[in-house]
Amino acid sequence: MSFLFTLLAGIAFPAPPTLTGWLVWVSLLGVLVYLLFRWKGYQPAWTGREWALFIVFFILIPITNLFIGVRLSSDMARPLPGLPADAPGSALMIFSAIPWLLGGGLFGPLGAAVLGAFAGLLRGAWDTYSLFSVVELAMLGAWFSVNMRQRFRTKIYALLRQPLAGALLLIPFHTLFYVISALFTQWGMDASSPATARLDFALSNAGIVTLAFGGEMLVGGIVAQVIAKAFPAAFRFPVWR
Repeated sequence: MSFLFTLLAGIAFPAPPTLTGWLVWVSLLGVLVYLLFRWKGYQPAWTGREWALFIVFFILIPITNLFIGVRLSSDMARPLPGLPADAPGSALMIFSAIPWLLGGGLFGPLGAAVLGAFAGLLRGAWDTYSLFSVVELAMLGAWFSVNMRQRFRTKIYALLRQPLAGALLLIPFHTLFYVISALFTQWGMDASSPATARLDFALSNAGIVTLAFGGEMLVGGIVAQVIAKAFPAAFRFPVWR
């Protein structure tokens, strides 16, 4: 583990998907668009205050995602020729999740998806080295927002409406997206590399990647939880009409 002031000191390497990967990427984007349409009932109307806050959060995305973090390392991680030496996704940017998690509570699924997509674009270039991060963080942000607005009746399911629990729930899904990106991203290996080699690379790095993302979710979830408790009316808009 080493302190990381900025990701900009590294190499921007937004690797594109493979040919098959583009089909997967577009399919995931289609799923996101479909979900946003289905979840339009959870989307609050924005006033001037929401627009102003959204612009502030949008500006904060590059600051929180590209500055102040730690680089995690593991003896299990396996590098690939032609890929930056650090394992993709091994940077824990401490404040990175705060804008899009708060956006999920303040702006609804559409606002959270836009903030998440912007964060994913930056992380895809300087950390995960994959364009799959764009659609991944957009989808996770929108889903987090919807969970904040559900009217769960049981105590166990009501935990999902708590920002910290909702943020931590995203961790295993990030790991799943990581494996998908490893299988369908044109990284250092040739596009014709067997799926077993790509899967071995993903699994060898999955632990450190999950730990890094989990740290970001913990910090972002705690901040969102505090904000939700302090300003409950602002954090959750009524959605059942």
